[in-house]
Amino acid sequence: MARVSIELPLMTHNGRPDTLQTAPKDNRDTKKAGANWRDAELQPLHTEPGISAVTESKMARETTPLTTDAAFSERAQNGQSGGSKWRPFWLHSRVLLLFLAFFIGCMIALPVLLSYSSKHKGITEVRQGFEKPWRFISIAVLTLVAIFWNRVELQVLRYAPWIAVQPNQPLDRAMLDLDYVSMMPPVALFHSLKNKHFLVFTAVLTSIICKAQIVLSPSLFFSETTKFTYPTEIQLLDSFDTSFDVQQDIREGTGNTAEKTGPYYNSRAVRKFDLELPFGVSQDAAYQTFSSGADGTDTRGTIQAPVTATVDALFMDIECLKLENYTASRNRTEEGIVYANLELKFEQCDQPLSVSSLFFYIQDANITTLVPPNFWAIETLSENHCSILPTQFSSFIYYGALPKGNITEDASTIEMEAFGALMCAPKSWISKVRVTDNGVSPIVSSWGPDQQRTPFNVSLWDIIPGSLSNDMGHWFPNQARGSSGAIGPVNVESRLWGRTPVANDTSLYQTNILYEATRNMTKYFGPMAAHYRLKLSNDSADGDGYTTVARLRLKANRGVCIAMTVLFSLSATVALWSIVSLRRNLKPWHRDPATILGSMIFFDRQNVNQAPSMESLLDKPASTLPEQSNSTYTMLPLRTWVRSMYLVYVMGLIAALAITLHISQSSIGLITIDQGTSPLWWASLPALAMAIVSLYATSCDTAVRDIAILSKLSSTPCNAMEIDMSLLDMLGFTALYYSLRLRLYTVTITQLIAIVCGVLVSLSGILYSSQHSPKSTPISFEPNSWFGYRTPLVDPVETYMDLQPNEYEVTRNDLSSLVLAQNTSTIKYPQWTYRDLVFPSFAIDEAVQFRDSGTSVRVTIPAARLTPDCIQLNNTAVEKTITCPNGTEVSYNLTSLSRSTGYYASMVSGERTPGVIRLACDLEADELDDRTWTYLDQTYSWGRISNSGTNHSTEWSCNYTWAEVPTVVTFHFVDGKAQIDYDNPPTAAYDQSKPYDPPFSIPIFSQAYTAVYGAVFPQFNLPNSDALQVGYEFAYLVEPFGSIKLEDLADANQEEKILEALHFSRAQIAAQLANLEHRFALNETSGAQPAQHGKLPPIEGSLTDYDRYRLIQSFEITMALIVLLSIFFVINLWALISAALMHFLASKFPLLLDLELKGKGHHDLNSIRMTDSFLSESNYSDYLPKNAALLSLRELYNQLAGVSFKMGRFWRKDTKTAVYTVGVLDNSNLQLLDN
Repeated sequence: MARVSIELPLMTHNGRPDTLQTAPKDNRDTKKAGANWRDAELQPLHTEPGISAVTESKMARETTPLTTDAAFSERAQNGQSGGSKWRPFWLHSRVLLLFLAFFIGCMIALPVLLSYSSKHKGITEVRQGFEKPWRFISIAVLTLVAIFWNRVELQVLRYAPWIAVQPNQPLDRAMLDLDYVSMMPPVALFHSLKNKHFLVFTAVLTSIICKAQIVLSPSLFFSETTKFTYPTEIQLLDSFDTSFDVQQDIREGTGNTAEKTGPYYNSRAVRKFDLELPFGVSQDAAYQTFSSGADGTDTRGTIQAPVTATVDALFMDIECLKLENYTASRNRTEEGIVYANLELKFEQCDQPLSVSSLFFYIQDANITTLVPPNFWAIETLSENHCSILPTQFSSFIYYGALPKGNITEDASTIEMEAFGALMCAPKSWISKVRVTDNGVSPIVSSWGPDQQRTPFNVSLWDIIPGSLSNDMGHWFPNQARGSSGAIGPVNVESRLWGRTPVANDTSLYQTNILYEATRNMTKYFGPMAAHYRLKLSNDSADGDGYTTVARLRLKANRGVCIAMTVLFSLSATVALWSIVSLRRNLKPWHRDPATILGSMIFFDRQNVNQAPSMESLLDKPASTLPEQSNSTYTMLPLRTWVRSMYLVYVMGLIAALAITLHISQSSIGLITIDQGTSPLWWASLPALAMAIVSLYATSCDTAVRDIAILSKLSSTPCNAMEIDMSLLDMLGFTALYYSLRLRLYTVTITQLIAIVCGVLVSLSGILYSSQHSPKSTPISFEPNSWFGYRTPLVDPVETYMDLQPNEYEVTRNDLSSLVLAQNTSTIKYPQWTYRDLVFPSFAIDEAVQFRDSGTSVRVTIPAARLTPDCIQLNNTAVEKTITCPNGTEVSYNLTSLSRSTGYYASMVSGERTPGVIRLACDLEADELDDRTWTYLDQTYSWGRISNSGTNHSTEWSCNYTWAEVPTVVTFHFVDGKAQIDYDNPPTAAYDQSKPYDPPFSIPIFSQAYTAVYGAVFPQFNLPNSDALQVGYEFAYLVEPFGSIKLEDLADANQEEKILEALHFSRAQIAAQLANLEHRFALNETSGAQPAQHGKLPPIEGSLTDYDRYRLIQSFEITMALIVLLSIFFVINLWALISAALMHFLASKFPLLLDLELKGKGHHDLNSIRMTDSFLSESNYSDYLPKNAALLSLRELYNQLAGVSFKMGRFWRKDTKTAVYTVGVLDNSNLQLLDN
């Protein structure tokens, strides 16, 4: 019989065109039959408005070809679908492969990211707070992955029972009774593991892992300040002078110029006042200085950006052998001198050394002589006597001898009271060193012991003698010998520590003393001498270096990175196992069995797709289904007590956010944290808190979507397409769209809440951030000292007559080194002083509890400063009239005008100075004690005289008194001790100065008192023949150590500059001397009035923690979270109120929100057994086409067009019973009882 088929191109689910074949059911005329079937196929479906487009799209994807009845029956008998095979979208292998690829990618990427972060000290450079986008992105990505995997989990939970009853699967009776969809994750894990449903177990476990990843992800990134190095060009500013003329230096004599004595004064200042070494000098060597600018500008490194360079360093060392034993014998006597021979045996030296240079002056017991009966010598050996010593330079011996008793002319032997000797050999070399200059205290590091050494042709011991000041005595090779207290290193070491060597002091002659003094000279003096005396300036020497800068870097959290890698590895393993398991166990269905229509077809006895094992089960009597129309069953997430509990939790979150925001804004942060602190707790804890809210919202949404179609069925009739739909199986926005189209507004609300709560989790990860937030708190200190006059324990005049240094002399000699070093070094002034200021002391270390490098104290201190009041004198004003204590008047010339040609500069005491009054009035020395005077009268005179007359001459008279100057001082803590912060130096308010109350005496430091009180001014002359009349009081202020040029002395425009230098110098000296000699404890008594000081006013200030990082709560994010949580709270509160009203009023109002859906569902709703029981009494099988599973959606919906389904209580006439089921309306056997 002829057959006509009509083919319509449609799109299958895989996107390829398929063919819709239709055939007539009888043997009528082919053409007519074909036309009729075509018309039937092209007629619109009976659907509700707005659904047709979606329905047609779905049907187009899932169209099954139709054939003749014979062919159809044949396909049914063979169990073939004959068309597209349906399986859950999210359980497709290609979808799971995408998850597997993502998990594996993250599993690989995280260790690589961690390795990169560790290797490069971070991932990238960020600004403060710019790590938030990284956190947000990581949370957002993982949230999306969790949402997508939640689809996988849901479909596994939903279709696991249906997979278990597929054909060729062993019947799992336990699976028939399980409803995994309605279970909470822990319950689902327990039952799946108990029943060995590993696919369910792994899907739920992976979902939990994904949520754990979301909670961990905010802690994955954090920012931390890290130091980085970058190449930079440097310019070498100097090099070492290999052409230094040692002999010329010897001929010039000891240091009498600023250039020569610089090493001595600087090394003394460094040792006595703990100053920083000059740039170019380290503890062990002198090194080339450099700048980081290629343009020649002297740009040094800073604390924030130090510059490192590899440069040449000149090392100077000495090796010495100690005396082992000796013999001394008389040689001859000539002109009152006894000469002796010495045989010296040194350690590790085989041959003794014979020395004949020792001599002593003959001492007549009846004659008093000032010649010391001792002998010191430094002698260079003509050849290296001991092979163990270096041979680069000639060896020398250094010895001191003190004879026992007087040396007489007829003495046959020489016996020693004390004798010590050394044999030494100096060495010097140049090696490369790495210098890191931070602008304050450069760090020098050697390249190791294997570093190449290039010998240098100048020895330290060649330049030491010419670099000492005049008071250190003569010291030259083969000339340093004679009778004195001491010569050489022992003399220098003693004087540096304020001791004058005494000839009969036997301790000076010990070999160990000589050895220590020689080594100390090399250690402290060698690098300084090499720096100042063996360098030449460079103009064009370039080099390479690098600078170190601090950058805020984004870093990966090691612990979180490892934890997430492990979790991703586990997720990848589970995804791989799921792919294999599903490919083996999941067989496609003809249509979705989990929808109401799909379940009807599945349980239809004519369904060809039933598993054989299910037939016997379904043939059994249906389980008894409880009466559902009056059921009070509510799914767990929708129950009132659960919702109330979460409302309290959300209300607590809103209150906590508001309170912590207030604290954060009022206290500039919540708590103090360390920089670089892992954000594990403060970034992940908010995410965890919001994840709990999101989990509840998602559970509610899942429950509502699960029973949405049943809820619609219970309230209004539905067509076939509607009961073949599942909102539960849709993505969020798709479900939101269909809920609006189907007017399921409860689903709309819960879906909106779920979306809002998903945003909550992403935002919570950036709620907190660490921020640099220094904090200042008021603090006050009680002063514990004041200033007065201290009576000396020993009269300086008496010690001067005894040729012994007094306390004043030692102090001023030490201070002279500080005065000179101020322009050549980075000075760290003695405690409680700064430049020309002296401060009252207070117990800062005891008052501040936490003393670390990031803590500072800023106080306003009433500092004392010597302040001048000056007038310029005319040519006649230098002749002054002085009124003596007895009333007589005498004339006194303040300056001496009888000068030769050249520059001159001098300072003399003014007419009001006690010393001048005593001299002019011929008073006794104990009258008008200078030490108790509270003012200082000085007259300065400078200028230049040429052969043709005076080019320039000026005289100034200045009266100095103590002034109180409010000064803001910042202290920071180094090793727990308070020190002035030199990066933030004290700031004095000179315009607010006032006379110091009570006034105290001004220390004595005039050059006129040098013999008794010591020289506070460096004792050297300027190396210029035109500057021979520039006195010591001016010389150190002139270049190269000072800021004044020699020519400025003859320039009238430079007078203010010269006066400022003089005033600062006097004030600086006075401040240092007052700190050492005039400071009193509160309970001490002054030698002048007032004798005691009462209670001093407290010193007010602030304590600042600069290393303080605070946990800041973002205002914008907090507001967003509060708004979103408020939406959640209001909607759920609305639901609770609605539930209460419906319970007590037993009726519904239009504005009430029913989120309980009580009675809309039942226990184990999604289990196969419950579904079968639920549908067993229905009449749907009377309307389903034969073998409906093999029909396309279009065909199935067309054949069910006009059939309306409703859920409720029906009266079944054949059994005379009332049943609760989903039935077809307008059926004579099954009639709806309640509408």
